[in-house]
Amino acid sequence: MSAVTRTATEAHADASPGGASASASTAKATVVAGKATPRGRFPHLKRAGDFLFVSGTSSRRADNSFEGATADAMGVTELDIRAQTRAVIRNIADILASEGAGLEDLVEVTVFLASMNDFKGYNETYAEFFGFDGPTRTTMAVHQLPHPHLLIEIKGIAYRPASSPPSTPPTTAPSTAPSSPRAAAPSSDAAPSTAHVDVPSSAKESSHVLQDPQPQDRLHAGP
Repeated sequence: MSAVTRTATEAHADASPGGASASASTAKATVVAGKATPRGRFPHLKRAGDFLFVSGTSSRRADNSFEGATADAMGVTELDIRAQTRAVIRNIADILASEGAGLEDLVEVTVFLASMNDFKGYNETYAEFFGFDGPTRTTMAVHQLPHPHLLIEIKGIAYRPASSPPSTPPTTAPSTAPSSPRAAAPSSDAAPSTAHVDVPSSAKESSHVLQDPQPQDRLHAGP
């Protein structure tokens, strides 16, 4: 996958009685072509040495529609946590691939849910991609995400030395699991909550894909 990159080099000089020495470190930021454009001035991915830092990623497509967000002929919205979780993880896989890495290189992920009522569906879908040998994980509920159709956002850290050969993308599970509807995220501000409540849910998807009507002005944690 092609990418737009920007490299910044920082040099630090340490003075000593016998002279000065300098050391340099290079950070490479990448905006991946073909993925949803970040809603602020930040990259999808940044390499710092052998580590890769992935910005918060959602199920938003390049055309600003959302995987796992549909509406019927009457305009009734259905949000599917399972479909969104799969889409987010696959988007992260594509972003990592721009640096020759894969999901197996992830060492830590942080997951943001708009509601802990979706924990069960998200958790079961997550297990389609990762096992106990996967990345460490922290899951938290937040008051809301950057768009009311978003149920989940994930950020991650991967370890992939720049000299390593490209990773082979793993075969991921098909997106045919039952859906899980949920009302749009609330609009008022509140403090994050971390209580876990497992509530099974199911839903069916319609054929009308919701479009993001317009870009939002404020910056946020991910694309």
